[in-house]
Amino acid sequence: MNDANRRFVQTILQRALPPTGEFTLEHDLWSRMARRLERPARPVFTWLDLLLASLAAAGFFAFPEAIPVVLFHL
Repeated sequence: MNDANRRFVQTILQRALPPTGEFTLEHDLWSRMARRLERPARPVFTWLDLLLASLAAAGFFAFPEAIPVVLFHL
């Protein structure tokens, strides 16, 4: 990229993204992050996930001819 192209791209970017001014944080973000890390982890599978998986399994048992169709669309 030559110098003229670089200046052109720079001016376009400066027009598209004007400076935001002086930005200061109102409070420390690390304390919020530390509290979030100390929270207990959520379970891997929720009741909704298990319900949907059991409905899919029941559907495959009821209609085994649907298995190739579903595998084809994956």
